[in-house]
Amino acid sequence: MLDAARFYREWVASSLEAQVGRSSTVALKRDMPIDYKFHYAADGFAKGRRNPVPLADGGANGLGWGSRIYFNDGVTRTYWLLTHGVASFPIEVSRTEPAMELHRLAGIGEGPIPYANLLAQNVWEFDDPASPWHPGNWLAEDRI
Repeated sequence: MLDAARFYREWVASSLEAQVGRSSTVALKRDMPIDYKFHYAADGFAKGRRNPVPLADGGANGLGWGSRIYFNDGVTRTYWLLTHGVASFPIEVSRTEPAMELHRLAGIGEGPIPYANLLAQNVWEFDDPASPWHPGNWLAEDRI
């Protein structure tokens, strides 16, 4: 889980250093809604819990002079979250080192959680009627 304000600050800083394409550079918050795919993110988030938006996929590489935040997918979804004032948000990171570096820069909580741990927790919670993961609760709160 990432602290949105810290993440944005670090993303801007790493973008200024890198200047190597859309996957590294970041728009100013005021310019994020004019991203050419922003309306797709808005449509995706409008569908609510019945059709969740995929997590952004990225990470951070620690380089000798600093860290560089990068995305493989999900820049526009992240723009949408940041412009809508979220306090925190999750991100998918496929390797341990980039996950740990991203957590060091902007993470909150104990640290990156492997999928195996999430799946074990959610399978158990899936059977608990009080859990948000229980199918009976998916329709109760249709919008985020």
